[in-house]
Amino acid sequence: MPPRRLPERLVSFVGREEQLHILLARHASQREDPRRKGPLKLLIHGMPGAGKSALGQELAYLLADQYPDGQLYVKMGTASEQRDPGELLGVFLRHLGRVEDLPTSTEDRVKLFRSATAGKRVLIVLDGARDQDQVKDVLPTEAQCTLIISSRRNLGPALDDRSLWLRPPLAVEAAEIVRQYLPKEDQAAADVVANVVNMCGRIPMALRAACELARQPENGLSEIAARLESRRGRLTCLAVPGRDIRERIMIEYRRLLDDERKALALLTLVRTRTFVPWVLQPLLDIGPLEASNLMSALSTAEFFAVTTSNPSGFVRYEFNDLVRIFAEDRLDEETTPQERADAIDRFYKAMTVCSISVIELLDGTSDSGSMTPVPDRWMPDIPDWRRAVAREST
Repeated sequence: MPPRRLPERLVSFVGREEQLHILLARHASQREDPRRKGPLKLLIHGMPGAGKSALGQELAYLLADQYPDGQLYVKMGTASEQRDPGELLGVFLRHLGRVEDLPTSTEDRVKLFRSATAGKRVLIVLDGARDQDQVKDVLPTEAQCTLIISSRRNLGPALDDRSLWLRPPLAVEAAEIVRQYLPKEDQAAADVVANVVNMCGRIPMALRAACELARQPENGLSEIAARLESRRGRLTCLAVPGRDIRERIMIEYRRLLDDERKALALLTLVRTRTFVPWVLQPLLDIGPLEASNLMSALSTAEFFAVTTSNPSGFVRYEFNDLVRIFAEDRLDEETTPQERADAIDRFYKAMTVCSISVIELLDGTSDSGSMTPVPDRWMPDIPDWRRAVAREST
């Protein structure tokens, strides 16, 4: 009897129809691609709580009938630890009926797993992969097999494939998620739903946590919305067991290096909605290359998203509001009051020099000689950056 090991299907799946359509289309096109070698891979990545697991599981149910030789599912780790590939292969092999004389070495289990899936159409869901090495050891070689792989970081380049970046849903989709998980007798007013959506950063896990709280007899969505008004207490309010978004963000935070943690905390001092990579240069008193590397590391870990380039051509980044609150809460542990004061002072000095330089270019004047100079390492390392900013300003 072929194994049927997918988790219980969600009663209702809403808010991700577009992404589901994209993945189904990729599956169909890759199945027909004669150039493809090895198993078909459908990758999903995104920030903690974005709904990657739910999307992957729904996709698996829609594809299951095309894989008559079985469907396998495994969580690639617990909340804070990843599982060893040998352990995962043992789970798969047992589900495939290989229960006797199971080899102890990972290498031998890899060979046995690939032999057991050869010539078969098996669908495999790898939920919450940590890195490419963990995945590569549990890949079959059979081209008729398909894997659905979810991860926080983009594993596409390492696995020679493309990954769907799952960002928080649009506000209207997030509102649909809220209404789906509220009891019918508590269909709150549209403005209350919109407030909860905004205060949860449109993150599905946070939205479901808010709804779970709202379903308690003494509560309702209006009551939960009132509790969420306090920014400093918002993550604590949403700390529902099994749906604690702060805990999920903390897992990635602990993987950061010391200088990356400090950079993340100091970036919350920039109060604009979006920011350019070189703001880290004055904040940390570092040069362009180091700032660029730090921004890349934090973006790769999904602590903020790259937004569409503005007319100047500069890449800009944006915090999700709940991630910003998390990072704000780390300021005291990552920096001293004096370090924060010095960072803000350097930042405003650098921004003042930048602004006056652009104004001079626009006006054709030159009054900056009287200004206190700032180190070159605080300035953008971008050719003709003043003219690019000036174009955006006109």
